[in-house]
Amino acid sequence: MIALTRAAWLASAALFGALVVSILRVHFAGPVPFALLAVVAVLCAVRPAWALPAVTGLLPIAWFSAARFWNAQASWAEALACAALTGLAFDACRARPSVPRPLAAPAAVFGAIVVASLATSLSVLGLRGGPPFWSSFGQTMAHGYFVDRSLIAVHAGLLLLEGTLLFAHAARLGTQPLFLRRVCAATSLGSAAAAACTFERLATAAARAPSFWPALFDLAGRLRWNVHYEDVNAAGSYFALALLAGAALAVTSAGWRRAIWTACTLAAAGALWLTSSRIALLAAPAAAIAALLLPRAIHSRRQALQAAVAAVGVVIALAVISIFLPQRGIQKSSLLAADIRLGLIGTSVEMIRAHPAYGIGLGEFQQRSGEFSSAELLAKFPAAVHENAHNNVLQVAAETGVAGGLSFVWTIGVAILAVGWRATTSRDPFLQLVFAALVAFALTALAGHPLLIPEAGYSFWLLAGAAGGAALGDRSATPRPRRLTRLVAATLLLVAITLPLRIRAASRDANLDHIAIGMTGWHLSPDGIRYREAAGRATLFVPSGAYKFSVNARARDAIRLEVSVDGRTADVIMLTPDRWTDIVVPARTVQGDARFRRMDLRTLDGEDYVIWVTKDEPVGPR
Repeated sequence: MIALTRAAWLASAALFGALVVSILRVHFAGPVPFALLAVVAVLCAVRPAWALPAVTGLLPIAWFSAARFWNAQASWAEALACAALTGLAFDACRARPSVPRPLAAPAAVFGAIVVASLATSLSVLGLRGGPPFWSSFGQTMAHGYFVDRSLIAVHAGLLLLEGTLLFAHAARLGTQPLFLRRVCAATSLGSAAAAACTFERLATAAARAPSFWPALFDLAGRLRWNVHYEDVNAAGSYFALALLAGAALAVTSAGWRRAIWTACTLAAAGALWLTSSRIALLAAPAAAIAALLLPRAIHSRRQALQAAVAAVGVVIALAVISIFLPQRGIQKSSLLAADIRLGLIGTSVEMIRAHPAYGIGLGEFQQRSGEFSSAELLAKFPAAVHENAHNNVLQVAAETGVAGGLSFVWTIGVAILAVGWRATTSRDPFLQLVFAALVAFALTALAGHPLLIPEAGYSFWLLAGAAGGAALGDRSATPRPRRLTRLVAATLLLVAITLPLRIRAASRDANLDHIAIGMTGWHLSPDGIRYREAAGRATLFVPSGAYKFSVNARARDAIRLEVSVDGRTADVIMLTPDRWTDIVVPARTVQGDARFRRMDLRTLDGEDYVIWVTKDEPVGPR
């Protein structure tokens, strides 16, 4: 088991190290940012207990800072995370302690499911692109991964994998004294720096107006502000997390340290208000009050009743406040926003119901949401045709399957519950507010998708891992429970065994309409017929039922055309030169559940002959 774990760490180091090296080939980047990322990797390998908190503080401002000097299209926060993961993997191969087992088990299962989903997505992309895809894929990964966002599934899978690995490393280091406090300090300082950048942008905009102060209040009250990434709701989730992490430091420090952490907390609160993320504005106080009430709830029945009454009152008060929160920018009313989210929950449920075992594929929720959305939702919210779930848990479950969703909840839930239990039993105000920070972020993830934004997602994964490791303490030193080990090993083996089934199911469900390999784009013939051109060979994906199409041989003499469907020869047609020949391919005698079939065309008299091929059309009932 130890050898397998080390092999996994080394594989992650090779993967993320290769991605970091690709920065050398990015235009307007080059050796300087690569050297800085290499320094980060080395520091994370030799002094991870200090380097990882430093990375935590730099993540929210990584892109905003790097874009001023280098390629602004690059995902610098992800590059920084990849550099850190490269070094941390080498440290994990030789260092102790290991990841606490209650956290390692779900993280390993979820990571394995993500890897399987990633392999499945790549197989579908290879099916759509044919043999040229793999060389193109290699070029993209080696030269432009951080700037080329076309491989949506790859980026979605690696983002989940990166977060899970950061969580595991933070949990491993979190068992060390003071590590959690360093991560909280870095989170608070990073949020203060991010808030300062937003304040500076707001002040600059107000300074252009004839009167500064009226313009400042007008812009702050009318627009939503965050300069680091476009998703202001995700920024609200991050600032809610950072606000409570800073508060945890402020209430447990004294003197000048308390003044620093209080200032950082106030800066995060101001930035949170400017994002106008209503769920984050409500989640932060709700989580803080819940964390403070929990110790009273377990003390006695009377105090539990008092805590329950207080909690109900807080919920009612926050519900009323939510109605009167300001609408800024293009925000809809709170009631309409809630209604839309309920509709998207229905979309998620339909996706999960249609693909419960393996999901619809990484990154596919936004691409295919319109297929599963109700007519009522599309009428009131047309963007639902291509929209995320606005619920991170349901989106992960829809894209990776029910098992992926459950293991995702298991991974995060164990960490949050461990922190909550330790904070409640110890009545430690620091842990109580750290618990509140994690709960606040988790609540926003149930009404948004902050984990899809690297800067916000990484910050949560790191704090959750560090807090979970600190809460579980030295449990990793206890004897390994054989039952849990066997369960995890059996689950990982099951994921590996079912990978071919997962790939086959994804291939059957893949939308291959208009996909052609070895053919040009669409043209218009002199007689007004749309066609694609091929020379010698071509591959198309056609309907599963009967269909017809036409072929025009651009040759002097008649030539033979072989038509193969799903690897079997369906017909050999004699094509008359410069004339359209109609070809009908019957449906299968035994209907399968695949949406499309593969059709290969080949000119038998030589591969230099050019043919024009029209679009296929269904014949009769499909």
